[in-house]
Amino acid sequence: MSARGCLTERELSALVLGELEDGQVRAIRDHGIGCARCQRAIESAREMDRMMTTTNTPGDAAAEQRLRRRLGESIATFGTVRAPWGDLWVAATDRGITRIEFRSSDDQMAALLERDGLIPERATIELEALHRELDEYFSGRRTVFEIPLDLRVANPFRRAVLERTAAIPAGGFSTYSRIAVDVGRPRAYRAVGNAVGANPIPVVIPCHRVLATGGGLGGYGGGLDIKRYLLELEGVVLPVSRTS
Repeated sequence: MSARGCLTERELSALVLGELEDGQVRAIRDHGIGCARCQRAIESAREMDRMMTTTNTPGDAAAEQRLRRRLGESIATFGTVRAPWGDLWVAATDRGITRIEFRSSDDQMAALLERDGLIPERATIELEALHRELDEYFSGRRTVFEIPLDLRVANPFRRAVLERTAAIPAGGFSTYSRIAVDVGRPRAYRAVGNAVGANPIPVVIPCHRVLATGGGLGGYGGGLDIKRYLLELEGVVLPVSRTS
């Protein structure tokens, strides 16, 4: 590295091409944690390397994934779980479950995880615990999920909203305005609605248990039919809406 500790052009090129020893890669990773300049330089070099690569062979992809692993980026394994209405797309890292999507595909899920800064890998065995817990939930044998959550994509406000949402017990419900009060932002009910609507882990973080203040269902990423199904599965008796 240079005198100020940052990557030189030669080191940057060798890093992207996979020509550095493990000890050198670790030193760069440790330095890059606190150096935005080097993080930007590495990402720019990667992008340039991708643009200059005229073919995208399996070997190229494997080399890029090896580099990203060596730099300490997290792997997210993803696959499908059968739900009563069809497939759910699910993904988890070594920290916990990070994504559930109602409608997706291999390519769409991989792109979404890439956007989250994760390395996507299609797998099934690593998701066995999540498969089991969801199956127990849909069959009425589970009301509380025990699998850890990975909410790294959420900012502090969204995290607070999602954690409060996760605390709503099965068989109960809350409202956007109530959650706004609970997180100390009573006037931010619209922002709460946006945070709940952007919930990356629906079903497990039960945003279906959040209703509109007037008693209506509100919105739901999976559609209102699925929201109603989940509430009925949990034995929720919906209030009569003043707006419907």
